[in-house]
Amino acid sequence: MISIERIGFGPRGRLLLWFNIVLCVILVGFPLLIHSICSNESEVGFFSIMGLGNIIITLFSLYRFSIVEKYPYIVNLPALSILLGSPRLTPRQRGIYINKIFEVMLIVGLLLGSEMLILEVLLIQNIVYGYDVPVNSVVVGSSLSTIFVLLIVFSLYNRIYRDLRSVAGLSQFNS
Repeated sequence: MISIERIGFGPRGRLLLWFNIVLCVILVGFPLLIHSICSNESEVGFFSIMGLGNIIITLFSLYRFSIVEKYPYIVNLPALSILLGSPRLTPRQRGIYINKIFEVMLIVGLLLGSEMLILEVLLIQNIVYGYDVPVNSVVVGSSLSTIFVLLIVFSLYNRIYRDLRSVAGLSQFNS
């Protein structure tokens, strides 16, 4: 087992964490509020389940060190595990890189949670107010934004991986 210093998120990570917490409250609370106001729309309250993914991402980020230490197989990135175990890294550097990995996770939560919020609002408008939401446009827009999020994630993880390789002294190998 490697030694990891449990350091807090930096300013960017704290901001991302708070945005995700606020987004979780909105994703769960907004449909429940609409459900309580419009008592004849019983299915609207079900949309609060759209916040479940953000809740899981936020909880994973809050308990990131416990998760990595107790359940390392959850972070199933063998190359990253090998690099984090490098004797050239101090426990503080390991903590910094774990924070960077989970900051990317918070970015994903924020982007996909925002997408869920837009879908939630459109669906609730359709049900409660009878607006005609073009479903095809919503699905295409959602799919394109998910591809965009994946490209961002791959780019950020690639940057972290290359930086970690150079710090661990493995940058002389092709990546």
